[in-house]
Amino acid sequence: MKSKKLKYWLLLVAIAILLTILDGRGYFNWLKRPVGRWINPVKQAVYLNKVTEENDYQIEEGQLAIVEAELVSKTNENERLRSLLETKLPPSWRFVPANILSLDGESMTIDIGQAMEIKKDMMVMALVKDKINGGVLVGRIDKVELMKSTVKLTTDQEVKVKAKTETGVEGVVKATKNELKLMEVLQVNRLNPGELILTQGVDGWLPGLVIGRVGEVIKIDTEVYQSAIVEPIMELDSLRQIFVVSL
Repeated sequence: MKSKKLKYWLLLVAIAILLTILDGRGYFNWLKRPVGRWINPVKQAVYLNKVTEENDYQIEEGQLAIVEAELVSKTNENERLRSLLETKLPPSWRFVPANILSLDGESMTIDIGQAMEIKKDMMVMALVKDKINGGVLVGRIDKVELMKSTVKLTTDQEVKVKAKTETGVEGVVKATKNELKLMEVLQVNRLNPGELILTQGVDGWLPGLVIGRVGEVIKIDTEVYQSAIVEPIMELDSLRQIFVVSL
């Protein structure tokens, strides 16, 4: 009985080897072609489904990364805007955060433009909470492109800003070749070194933005006006982000 089973299995093994050899030489292609026409679409469907699932997974991972990045960006932006709301700046003002791309002499380039509804003459400010808990005037939008804008700084000699000190003494802040000055201040008024100098809010400038502090007072008794050096609140080179402000 055992010898019969052994012969049976040996016969099957021999047949299998023979079929493999014949298949390798192409003897069964005539049979495989019609069967393949039925099986191949099924195999392709299974493969495409697998590839699609893998691609969907990769897309979902990519979308998730984008969402996470946007969430981090929005969180940081909300933190900065929350900081703004804790200052004395008017709640009706709209703040658009921007990164500084370059700083060249009396101009600055930022990374927002028409796409963010930025327009010429909008105010640009920096937030300085540690020293004054408020906004410091940086300049005004001069040129606007789709994705970037140029800011004309207060240190530009063409810029002239009507200002006043904390005690209400009025004058005009204007840049000279070497420094920023508070000019056209009547001699009868008292300028106190260290006082903040703020925008009056006329001629298109928003009110209450800090320009600097009263520095050395220059007073000649025979003249109608006195002036003072404007000491900066912060160094422009240290800024990385500013805000464009509109009403």
